[in-house]
Amino acid sequence: YKLGDIRGGISVTMPAARALNIREQQRQRILLFHGAAALTIAALLHFVVARTRRHLINLRQLAGQQDLLIAERTHELSVANSSLRSEIDERKYRENELKISAAVMENAAEGIMVTDSDNRILRVNPAFSVISGFRPAEVLGKNPNVLSSGRHDDAFYTSMWETINQQGRWSGDIWNRRKDGAAILCSMAISAISEHESGVGRYVATFTDITKRKEAEDQLRHRASSDPLTDLPNRALFFDRLQQALSQGRRYSHTFALLYVDLDHFKAVNDEMGHAAGDQLLIETARRLLDAVRESDTVARLGGDEFAIILARVQGKREVEEIAQRIVIDLDKPFNLDAGVAKVSGSIGIALFPQAGEDADRLTHNADRALYEAKGSGRNTYRFHTPV
Repeated sequence: YKLGDIRGGISVTMPAARALNIREQQRQRILLFHGAAALTIAALLHFVVARTRRHLINLRQLAGQQDLLIAERTHELSVANSSLRSEIDERKYRENELKISAAVMENAAEGIMVTDSDNRILRVNPAFSVISGFRPAEVLGKNPNVLSSGRHDDAFYTSMWETINQQGRWSGDIWNRRKDGAAILCSMAISAISEHESGVGRYVATFTDITKRKEAEDQLRHRASSDPLTDLPNRALFFDRLQQALSQGRRYSHTFALLYVDLDHFKAVNDEMGHAAGDQLLIETARRLLDAVRESDTVARLGGDEFAIILARVQGKREVEEIAQRIVIDLDKPFNLDAGVAKVSGSIGIALFPQAGEDADRLTHNADRALYEAKGSGRNTYRFHTPV
């Protein structure tokens, strides 16, 4: 037969109620299947959504942690970079300070000497060699006492080191010795420098040679307080010494004597032999007066042919008389001058402290009165002031 040709048929019959029942069951199965499928899909979607949400939350938390970690790392890097920059700046600053210090040391006009804690010389600058005469190789590793002049005793250095140890610094004038043996007066400052907590690591001494300046100052001071002709203390210095004698006499109950000395017939020498001879006579008079007294006494020229003497701490009137007699005898001897031989003598007025006065005005007044008494009694003698 051919495909599509119908040759016969089968007829199947079923009760309608049963067919409807079967159809209803099929429909319920389909609905149940679709409901189950829908529930499954809904559950699956809920699971996926919940998981996705948790994943997103985890991602957010992870992202936050990463951001925090990045921020922390960034801050740490920033702090490290800042610390590194500070360290670099500090190192540059120290290097610059070292360069400046080295330049200052090399070019300083002051001598600079650096020693270690054992007081061994570690370094000196060019000015040190100029002032002391010692080359660096001659002093490095040695004690600074190579500069000692011998003019200071042990007590001086003991006091100096006590000050350094207590205050960390000492300054003052000190006599040093150059390599050629010459003594020089130096203005010096010594500082102790601590390098660590254990104690002093270095000592730095700076000094300048003030010998010439000191000599000039002494000359000016001497000229201001000395008689230009005889080089004796002048009137101003005499009264200063008299005040010192009064202060010492009051404090320790010492007796001292004030002598006014005046040359007899000096005007005649000046008129007959000339002022040059008169000056020469005054210079020789000053020398004889100095020879007649002790080193602790003061001989001054008040002006013209007037001299004054302070005999410090005498034992009594007898000791003063011996010196006064010696002066009278010495001044009565001839003076051999360039212009010829001159003959003069000396009259002396004496006032004792405290019998003749306890202040400068009273003493000088009474010594002057005693001088006039000596001249009035024939000159070439001495007289003590006698209280009325």
